[in-house]
Amino acid sequence: MNIKMAIIVALISGVMFPSLALAEGLPFQTNADLLEKAMSGPIATIISLVGIVGCGAMLIFGGELSGFARTMVFLVLVISVIVQAGAIVRVLQGETGGSPNVTVTTMR
Repeated sequence: MNIKMAIIVALISGVMFPSLALAEGLPFQTNADLLEKAMSGPIATIISLVGIVGCGAMLIFGGELSGFARTMVFLVLVISVIVQAGAIVRVLQGETGGSPNVTVTTMR
């Protein structure tokens, strides 16, 4: 019962005090920003696409894999999908990936 109450209090405090949920100015914020930038670049996107294709091929054509190998393939697949999800969201939001001064126009 106490765990449920703690979860409810945490959710309510996150809604009432969004500055606590944003957590800006923490000592590890610059490192987290660097990691985010590294995981959202073009090289990470290409590596994640190769990982998704490779893991899919391994699961389809791999035959009998041991439990450890299958776990590692699933781990690589999940990490690749997580990295690729950021690129998909950026594309759906309309970001170009080029310089900030580039404007995208559509013909009607």
